[in-house]
Amino acid sequence: MNDRSWQLGEHVLRRRGLVWPPGFFTGQAGCFCCPGGGKGYLFGGLALIGGANASNQEYDTAANTWASKTGMTSGRAHHAVGTIDGKGYVAFGINTATTKQQTLFEYVVDSWTTKTSGPSPARDLCSGAGDTTDLYVVGGTDVTSTITDLDVYNQAGDSWSSLTSIPSPDRDLHGFSYLGDYIYSCGGVQTGPTYLRDTDRYDPSADSWAAKTDIPTPARQIGNSAATLDSKLYISGGNDVSTYYDDHDEYTEDTWTSKTAISVARLVSGSCTIASALYAISGFRNSSPFYLATHEEYVVDTWTTKLSVTNARPFAGAVSL
Repeated sequence: MNDRSWQLGEHVLRRRGLVWPPGFFTGQAGCFCCPGGGKGYLFGGLALIGGANASNQEYDTAANTWASKTGMTSGRAHHAVGTIDGKGYVAFGINTATTKQQTLFEYVVDSWTTKTSGPSPARDLCSGAGDTTDLYVVGGTDVTSTITDLDVYNQAGDSWSSLTSIPSPDRDLHGFSYLGDYIYSCGGVQTGPTYLRDTDRYDPSADSWAAKTDIPTPARQIGNSAATLDSKLYISGGNDVSTYYDDHDEYTEDTWTSKTAISVARLVSGSCTIASALYAISGFRNSSPFYLATHEEYVVDTWTTKLSVTNARPFAGAVSL
């Protein structure tokens, strides 16, 4: 087993008190980016050989096919993703040397551009959400513990600004998604580990946070599984120190409702919406096969299995361009 791949995953999992069977790190951990036009992308991730990689795969929803596209300029895993005005962004994360990053990559028309790096601290396991002008990145882990930082990248100025931190508890591996004019942080895990049910709403116009109704039990880390469909927010799967979950929950008007479960209990790699469907991509769990290539489509409270990803990629994020 490659030492770098093990270190990249171990720093996440051992800190949570999780113990894995030999050979767990055998797949890739990437980030799923779902642009408009019926196509999505898997950016980077964790591979068995070489640690964080720079790969990029395109999924065509109409044809139900995957294709290789131009990779990032350097390897990246455990990164935040988001979109601004039809462009995809990869922020922060960890590279093949297990070094936490501040780099920002921009993806458009099958090419990558390195943009202004994010502010300190360098971090990974943070979450991102974008709109027509800005990318918001919140939480994550620096070299010692989970953090509360909220930073925003402005595309027009190619610049970053620090905003009001998310209220305690500090957290990583939490869902983070727009719903209407607000961005919601859901679940996650705090250094310890302490698994969370917190739902916090951020108002970009006022730079303020408000506590909202907790996610349904169990408390769990959600990862990048939060996505919006038909003016409702959804979170899928997740795990705590011993159990992986197939829960799929819907949020609207400050009320959570349990919906049809995903087909495989797991920490979902990433979720996003394309047109009138929500997609839950890849993931991992603590039983064989540990890395999952599962790819599911959600419409009208029904899940349909789609073509599996080419390489299983946990630790992923999903966005729409």
